[in-house]
Formats: sequence, C-alpha cells, structure tokens
Amino acid sequence: MIAEIMRGLQEKLRYAGSRLEPGEWVRRTFIIALATAIVAGGIVSLFYRIESAPALALFMLIVVPLVRYIQLEMEIEGRRRSVEKVLPDLLRVIAANISAGLTPIVAVRTAARPEFGIISKELKYLTARSMGTSSLEEIAEEIKKRVRSDMLDKVLLMFITSLRSGGDVVKALEASASDIQRIQELQEALVAQTTMYTTFVLFGIVITMPFLLAVSINVVGLMGGITASQQLSYVASYMSIGVPVLSEGFISLISLVVLVGSSLTASILMGIIRTGSRIEGFRYFIPLMIASLAVFYISKEIAVPFIIGVLR
Repeated sequence: MIAEIMRGLQEKLRYAGSRLEPGEWVRRTFIIALATAIVAGGIVSLFYRIESAPALALFMLIVVPLVRYIQLEMEIEGRRRSVEKVLPDLLRVIAANISAGLTPIVAVRTAARPEFGIISKELKYLTARSMGTSSLEEIAEEIKKRVRSDMLDKVLLMFITSLRSGGDVVKALEASASDIQRIQELQEALVAQTTMYTTFVLFGIVITMPFLLAVSINVVGLMGGITASQQLSYVASYMSIGVPVLSEGFISLISLVVLVGSSLTASILMGIIRTGSRIEGFRYFIPLMIASLAVFYISKEIAVPFIIGVLR
C-alpha cells in the first residue's frame, strides 16, 4: 500500500518537473505541517482558549499536506497548459526543419527554442542526456513521463507512427498543429461566451450571499434583543411573533461554513470553465473566500446595522 502511494507520488513529482524524491517531499511536507500546527496552536492558546489549540493543531496537520498536494497538482496542470499553448508553433517549427532536410531527431533538437518554455527545456534535457544514443521513440516515452498531457501524448503517438510507417511526417505535423490551434480557439471562444455567467456567479458569491447572511444574523439578533428587553417569552406563545430558537453565534458559524463551501464550489466551476481543470480552480479559492468573508463581516458589523438604524 505504502509502496504504491510512493510510486504514485514519484510519478506526480516527475510530472511537476521536480527533482525531489518522494521520501524527501513527504519529509518536507511533514516538517511544514508540524511547524504550522505548533504555531497555530500556540497563537490560539495564547490569545483565545487553550482547549481549542489541540483541535486547531490537528486540523493543520491534515490541511497542510492537502494544500501541498493540491499545489503539486496545480504545478502539473500549469506545465500541461504551458506545453499545450506552444504546441502548435513547436510542431510547425519541427515540420519546417524536416522540410529543410534535417533528420527527425535533429529537427526536434533544433526546434527546442527558449520561447517554447517547458517543452523546450525537456527536449534539451532528454536529447543532451541521450548523447545521440536514444531513438525518437525513447525520447517520446520519456517526455510522456515528464508532462501529463493527453494532447501531447496523441501528438507524440502520431509523430512516431508516421515515422515508422514512412508517411508524410511534415503534413501530419502541420495538420496536427492546425487542429490543436482550432481547439484552443474554440476554448477561448467558450470562455468569452461564458464570461457573463461567470460574472453572475461571482456577484452572487461575493456580494449577494454574504449580504443576505448578514441580514439574517442581524434580524435574529434584533428579535432576540426585543424578546429579552420586553419579556415576550410568554406572550410570544400566543402571538405570531416567533422567538428565535437559533443563537446569533450559531448562525454566524453556519454562514462561515456556507461562504467557504460556496467559494470552493465557485472556484472549481471557474477552473472547469476557463481551463477545463478542477484543480486549476483552486487558485481562485483563496481570493473568493477572502472577498466573500470581507463583505460578510462589513455587512454584518456596519452596513446592515446602519440600514436598520435608518429604517427605524
């Protein structure tokens, strides 16, 4: 079980372009999680309640490795997007080099220009390591192990198949470049067409929901204050005015959970719409959560009490 987990982690580290061994990554993650748990627990025990410190420390021991894993997945997705973005231009350069009379492996090595970013570095690294002893098939297999991209895998399979079958490699590369570019243009058009819906979702998460939750909390607090000041607990049983059963603090806690969960859901949705990846959506989670919580507290402490005071 542990061996399988470590093998999977090694594969992900390789996809992320990291030279770390799985054991070293786990050790660093454990140190960061332990340090974060100690600091967070110490701050809570110093300024708040001591009995809350162990729970927070345990929470950090769970959350920090999860955040590190998500960060690793985001690095993998970032490399994928970076490679796929320049893939059409790279294929056209390789096709031009082959048309100029270069052998396929020399054409690939020559096409590894700095402007192609990650894929250029990987090609230079693999061709330099092989020192001319590896075939294109072996280099293609190594690239598959270092970049997790279905699009790149299909292009490499097409390239190797064309070489083996003696087909027109140049035409195949140019056709693949055109197809990939067309797909990317369709994705950009999809993002542009869904901008209005994304804006609507963001407005609801950041503005509307926090404000309405703040209103509900203030209404519960107001009703509780009226009940306490006028001794309506007996009269309320005969009147239509209900005595709040839930406390203001409980509703505030539920509101925080709802806002954090909604921010997470919205960020995942944005990641799927914009990049086609759920993991990429996590980069929007922290800004969305901070914005929604800021609007919630401002509405709860300032805006809604001001409006209630004006309406009285």
